[in-house]
Amino acid sequence: MTTPEQRFVCYAFQELDRKSIKKYAKQYDGVNMTKILGADENNFPFLIRTDDDFDLMFWNPYHGMMTQIDEDSVRAYATKQYLLENACPVFDSFADAEAYAIAHNWPRKPWPSDEIGSKSGKDGHC
Repeated sequence: MTTPEQRFVCYAFQELDRKSIKKYAKQYDGVNMTKILGADENNFPFLIRTDDDFDLMFWNPYHGMMTQIDEDSVRAYATKQYLLENACPVFDSFADAEAYAIAHNWPRKPWPSDEIGSKSGKDGHC
């Protein structure tokens, strides 16, 4: 379990081979990666298969599917492994994920007009 004092070595923007990524990812063993991602009932992770890997995605009730981009290949690898080991939904395509979301009533929420206005300006314009 991650503690607030726990620190991780960042490997962002470093080109590492697969063997090194797996080795360095051990620092995340036993860590709930969904907590690091900030996943909650409004942002929950899932994976979409690519040719040789997975894309990390989030479902957000306001925006639908959102791609999670992580420049740290070690953390990205550890996150994907954690999700694969912990029954995270995995889809073969964006279309499959969207169809599943619709069939299983993944939440959709419209932006309340007063919330839009308060975030962007008095009249709702940027």
